[in-house]
Amino acid sequence: MLKNQEAGFIRLQTDVFRVKLLASINDVILEKQRIVLVKGEEDVAAIIPVNEFERLEWITYDIKYGQFMIDEEYNYEDECGIPCINIKELEWNFEQILERVIYNNETVGLTFPTAAFEDDIENFLTGAILMNIHKFWIPDYWLIK
Repeated sequence: MLKNQEAGFIRLQTDVFRVKLLASINDVILEKQRIVLVKGEEDVAAIIPVNEFERLEWITYDIKYGQFMIDEEYNYEDECGIPCINIKELEWNFEQILERVIYNNETVGLTFPTAAFEDDIENFLTGAILMNIHKFWIPDYWLIK
């Protein structure tokens, strides 16, 4: 299990995370840990369990749009699927995927393959979400509204 926990999450340098990638993601999925990835002195990304991501999305929705919103005000462009990648792909292309998350503000689901029940079909279950740190922190100006 990872140490260095403060305020409900663990801060890890990106190079340390890369070495402990599988164990760290395992802790996120099984132990419900939240990891903030740090590059240099700056927080750049977060990895959280799927259920916490869903809760964060609902909180963001309630703050951004309010409880009593008119349907015409809702921005349906905010709703879209999240691309998912296999943990092995993250391990092989870590720097490129992290750059997309940091600079393009992408959100990526991290999956483990499950047993195939039919010929060559693989089923995937999303276990964790890799996202830009700005999506992880709720902006102060949203809370002031």
